[in-house]
Amino acid sequence: MVKGKICKDHKIFEKIINSIDLFHNFQFESACGLPKYTNYTHDFKDCLDYIFVEKNKMKVTNIIPFPKEEELVLYEGLPNNVFPSDHLALIVDLEFM
Repeated sequence: MVKGKICKDHKIFEKIINSIDLFHNFQFESACGLPKYTNYTHDFKDCLDYIFVEKNKMKVTNIIPFPKEEELVLYEGLPNNVFPSDHLALIVDLEFM
């Protein structure tokens, strides 16, 4: 999304026949950066969630930090009694420019 292009040989298209390149002209950036993970389970840890904003139209003014991995390990992954979802919340304050 941030590069403006998804090529037809991208893994997202591995089960699609006659895929095409996808393009857009937006200037997206991830409001939370590129976290190591947003989904943290016993057997899967990766970044699946994003808040995309147009960097020439919105400014990120505050980001609520993600829990540290040491904290998540204590609960053996998500969900648990402290974090009720298997995805971490992405929370940001945005300002129009």
